Amino acid sequence: MNILIKAFQSLLVWGISKLMLALGVSFVIYKGLDLSLDALKGYIQNSFSGVPADAYNLMLMAGLGQALGIIFGAFAFNAALAAGNKLAAGVLKK
Repeated sequence: MNILIKAFQSLLVWGISKLMLALGVSFVIYKGLDLSLDALKGYIQNSFSGVPADAYNLMLMAGLGQALGIIFGAFAFNAALAAGNKLAAGVLKK
């Protein structure tokens, strides 16, 4: 029985260490992609600041705001999916 407890304890330590490592890797990946998306949003906002107000309002009426929201949402979803895959690969990997 003592051997079984020690084996379970080592398995538990191994599993927790793999989980913590995978969480760290996925957090770094997600945070890096989130920061890069924020920088890209800032670049796009700065590039539209030089556009005349009437042209900018026409672009917004045509749906530019929604289109940019969909694009950034897709990038954020992709980042979250990649982080989740890294997490699952790190935990399930032997």
